[in-house]
Amino acid sequence: MASVLLVLATVTTGLYVGLFFAFRFVFMPALGQGSDDEFTAVMRRINRVIVNPWFLALFLGVILWPLLAVFLADDRLLAGLGLAANVVSHGITIGGNIPLNGALDRAPLDTPEQRLAAREAFEVRWNRLHTARTVVGVAGFALLTCATLAQ
Repeated sequence: MASVLLVLATVTTGLYVGLFFAFRFVFMPALGQGSDDEFTAVMRRINRVIVNPWFLALFLGVILWPLLAVFLADDRLLAGLGLAANVVSHGITIGGNIPLNGALDRAPLDTPEQRLAAREAFEVRWNRLHTARTVVGVAGFALLTCATLAQ
C-alpha cells in the first residue's frame, strides 16, 4: 500500500509542478510579451478556467497522497520532507498567488490606465511568488521520487 500511495503522491506532485513549470517558462513569458489588455484578459480567463475538477484533484492530491504515504513509507523522512515542500508550495499559492488572482479579477479594466495599473500590481509579484512555489514544488517532487525509489 505504501508503494501505491507514494506513486500517487509522486505522480500528482509531478503533474502539479509540471503545470507550474509550463506557466513559468511558457505561458507567463508569452503573456508578458502581450499588451496590458491581452495580459489582463487572458489571466482573468485562466483564473476562472483553472478552477475545475481536474485541477482541484491535483490541488488536493499533492497534500492528501503524501500525507497518507508518510505513515507507511519505508523512508518516512524523505516522504515527510516531500509533503513539507508541497505544504510550503501550497502556502505560497494560498497566501500569495490566489489573493493576487482575486485582486486582478476585481480590478477595474475599463481604461488603458486601469489595465496598466492592474497589470503592474499583479505581474511581477505573481511571477516572483510563482517562481518560488515552482522551485519548492520541484523539490517536493524530487523528494517524493526518492522516497518512492527507496520503497
